[in-house]
Amino acid sequence: MLEKRKRQNSAEEKITASAIEELVIRSMLFTKINDDLKEAMKGHDSFRVGVLRFILSQIKNLSIMKYPPGSEGELTDEDIISVLSKSVKTHKESIEMFAKGKREDLVIKEEKELVILKSYLPEEKSYADIKKVVLEILQKPAVSRETKDFGKVMGMVMAEIKGQADGGMVSKIVREVINGDKAKSDS
Repeated sequence: MLEKRKRQNSAEEKITASAIEELVIRSMLFTKINDDLKEAMKGHDSFRVGVLRFILSQIKNLSIMKYPPGSEGELTDEDIISVLSKSVKTHKESIEMFAKGKREDLVIKEEKELVILKSYLPEEKSYADIKKVVLEILQKPAVSRETKDFGKVMGMVMAEIKGQADGGMVSKIVREVINGDKAKSDS
């Protein structure tokens, strides 16, 4: 029985590794996730294996969408960070909804998955760091501080931060800075 399970796990590892090697992704982050999957499989950590396989399937889906078979190109760390960020956002929303529905078991499961996902993202910027970036962008001559440029400022800030902060938090800070400047100029 134990021997059969070892052969089955070995076969699963070979299938997963060969399928992933087909992807045209030369990214340090992808390599780290893939290596962690192999370690989790060896350590029989089925929960972590499930989460990492889910991440890798999302990455593969993006790879297929962005670079269809036969086309040139490969995913970058930034592409993978965007996949992880979307997944983190989805998990946070799920946690909120499960908490409202009083489903503590699912909240705990989602929180554990969230910890694993966040471990692959760059460290989040603090409120002060984000505000500093917003102020630097507003100093650029191409940006006026009118509210109609909010979208332009947001785009520039999000490009600068690249997955290191939640979009909602960035939006709140940009609005505060723009509205704060308007209040000062109105006085």
